[in-house]
Amino acid sequence: MANGSLWSNINFVTPELANVMLERSRSAPLSVQVFYNNPSFTNTLAQVLAQTERLRFVELVGLMEKKVISKFSRAAPMLEDLVLKFAGYEPTNIPIDFLGEGAPNLRRLVVEGFGIPQWSRFPLVPSLTQLRLRSSNWEETRPTAKAFLEYLKQMPNLKSLELVNFLPYPESTPLSCIDIPTLRAVRFEDSMAAISSFSSAVRMRRVSSVRLILKDEGNRDGHLFDTLLAALSKNWRTKEHNNASTLCIEEDYTRLGNGLTFDFTVDIPIDEKLSPTGNPTFCLSIDHPAAPTKAEYLLPIATTLVNCSSLRILRLAPSREVSPSDWTVLGGLDSLERIILAGASTRTFFQALKSNHPPLATAGHPLESPKARPLFPALSTLELQDVGSLRATSPQSRNSLLDLINALKGRPQSHRIKTLLIGGQCSFSQAAYDLIVGSLPEVSVVWHRGFEEAEGGELDAEESSGDEDTDEEDSRVEEIGDGGSGNWEDTDDDEDS
Repeated sequence: MANGSLWSNINFVTPELANVMLERSRSAPLSVQVFYNNPSFTNTLAQVLAQTERLRFVELVGLMEKKVISKFSRAAPMLEDLVLKFAGYEPTNIPIDFLGEGAPNLRRLVVEGFGIPQWSRFPLVPSLTQLRLRSSNWEETRPTAKAFLEYLKQMPNLKSLELVNFLPYPESTPLSCIDIPTLRAVRFEDSMAAISSFSSAVRMRRVSSVRLILKDEGNRDGHLFDTLLAALSKNWRTKEHNNASTLCIEEDYTRLGNGLTFDFTVDIPIDEKLSPTGNPTFCLSIDHPAAPTKAEYLLPIATTLVNCSSLRILRLAPSREVSPSDWTVLGGLDSLERIILAGASTRTFFQALKSNHPPLATAGHPLESPKARPLFPALSTLELQDVGSLRATSPQSRNSLLDLINALKGRPQSHRIKTLLIGGQCSFSQAAYDLIVGSLPEVSVVWHRGFEEAEGGELDAEESSGDEDTDEEDSRVEEIGDGGSGNWEDTDDDEDS
C-alpha cells in the first residue's frame, strides 16, 4: 500500500478520495480521467493538475473553469496523452500559454470545443502522433494556409489527423506542396473549398483511412464539388493498389439538405505496424443541399477515387427507393458477391435481381447482345436489414415476400443466390420465414430474430419446418425458368412502404 504507483490513477468519485490518492501517490506519474460537471471537484482537480510535472495521462470532459485549464501553463515533461473536451455553450478559448513551457513527450492531443487564439503558441510538438481538433464554430481562430503547412512540418511523426472546422481557408496565392509520409489516417469535417485546398497542398501517399464530411449548407456550386473530387483523385490515386473491396452508400434526410455517405474499405498493401486504423478505408460524406443522390452519377465519382472493379461487398442504406437506372449502374459491379440492403424499399431491387444488362450494340445489330447477362452476375449472398416491406403482415407485405421469392427464382441457374440473411425485422413472422424456406429449397435462409421472438436466436433453413397456412400465398409464386425475365422495365406499381 506504500507503493505510490498503486494510487497514481486518481479516482474522482469524491473530492476526499481524490485528495487521499494524490497524497499517497507520492511522486509516481499521474493518470487523471474526469467527466467534470460537478463544481465540488474544482479545487481538488486544480490541486491534481498543479502537479504538472507528474502528469502522464489526462482526460477532462465537461465544463471546465479557467482555474482548471490554467494549470496547463507549466512544463509537462512526462505528459503523453491529453484529452480536453469542453461541453459548455459559451465560446471559450484555450489559454494562450497552454503547455507554453513544453510537453516534449506528448503523443496524443485532443482538444474539442475550444478556440485557438494564437496558433504560433499552440503545442504542435514533434513527438505528436495523433492530433484531433474539433470546434463547433470558430471561424476567427483558423490558421492561415501558409502557417498551417509550416505547423504540419513541425510534426514529423504524425500518423492520425482529425480537424473539424479548423482547416485554413483557401488563399489566392498558390502554395508549395508538402509531404507527410508518416500520416496514416485523416478525418476532416469542413467546407468543400477548405478540404480541396488541403488535399491539393498536402500529399498523403501512405494514408490508409480517409473520412471526409462536407458541410456546405446552401452552397450549390457544382464547380467546387468537381474541384474537390479532382484534388482527392490526384492525392488518393498516388497509390498503386487501391482496389476497393467494400462500398457503403448511405443517405440521411433527417438533417437539413441531403446527407450522403460513401464508405469504402480498400485493399492496399500497407505496413500493419505503421497503420493505427486496421483495414484501409475511404469515406466521403456529403452534407449539403446540392449533394448528388443518383448512383449513375455517384459511381463514376467513386471510381475516380478508388478502383471498384474488384468490389465484393455493397451496403446500401438509402432513405428512398433506389431507381431502376441506379440499379442498372450498380449491377455492373461484376465482382460483387454480397449486397446488404438496409431500411429501404425493395420493389425496384427485386426487379433488378431477375433482370439482365441492357443489350449491347454490335455491328449490324445495334440492339442485340450475343448472350444475356444478369445484373450482379457474381452475387451469392443477399442480406436484408430492417427492410420496411418485410416488417408487417399486411397483404402488401405478403406481396413483397412473393416478389422476393420470384426474384431469387428468376435468376439463371448459373447465377443463383445461395444465401439469404434476414435481420432486424421486428414483425417478420414464422409464417413468412416458412414461406421463403419452402419456396427456395436450394437457398440457405438465416433469420436473425428480434429480442421479442422466442428463444433460439436464429433459425437455419435446414433446422426449420414450415407447415403453417401458406398454400394460398404459395400459389402466387411464379414458376420462372432459368432464363430470367429478360430486360428490365420500370413499372408504375405502388411502392412498398
